Amino acid sequence: MSKLIEIAAMVLGGLSLFAVSFVAFTTFSGTELGDVAVIGRFFEHDDDADDASEAPSETPPEAPERTNAQVVEASLGVLGTWHLPAPYSSNELQALADELKMRRSRLELRRNDLDVREEALEAEKELIAERHRTLEAMQEELESFQSELVLREQEVRREERAVEETRTQRWKGIARVIAGLETPVASERLKTFEPVEAARILGQMDEERATTLLNELDGAIWKDYVDAYTDRLAELDSARSN
Repeated sequence: MSKLIEIAAMVLGGLSLFAVSFVAFTTFSGTELGDVAVIGRFFEHDDDADDASEAPSETPPEAPERTNAQVVEASLGVLGTWHLPAPYSSNELQALADELKMRRSRLELRRNDLDVREEALEAEKELIAERHRTLEAMQEELESFQSELVLREQEVRREERAVEETRTQRWKGIARVIAGLETPVASERLKTFEPVEAARILGQMDEERATTLLNELDGAIWKDYVDAYTDRLAELDSARSN
């Protein structure tokens, strides 16, 4: 703030000195202020009044008439002898210029850094958007695949039920045939089947008839057929409870 006041004071002093010097020089040169270029209109005078007030006893030698440019040049010549101190020294101006260059360089680096970061953010944003689109496509594929699996599972279950129903009908038919035979003959026919198959056949009979046929079997194979039959009864009970 003090620097600005010092500069303003120097400027005002210089203008005042210029005005006083210019008027003094013009007066000493014998030129009327009203005839001076630039400022002459502020000092216009009445020639008739001056002639009437006093008549000169002698006519002074007329000064050579000069042009406006010559008058201004002469005035500037007088002012040239005065020297106003510069507001900044050369070292201060160089330091100021260096500081401005450094700040401009920092701003350029900062702007470049911001541009790089902005480009990186845009690239990352695009990458995230691409991943999001990929995940959405994968989710749609998984949902479609899951729907296909559900349909396939339902189809497989229908096929399994159909196969099981066919087998059940077959075991039912065999069970009716064996159950209609005499007990010793029926037991002999039952031994022609594997224990698991015999258990399925016995499962289609009432428990009393199945028990009678199992007790007719020889002791060596009796246990295998009884175990298979009890396992089959457990499966049937579990299926009914579900």
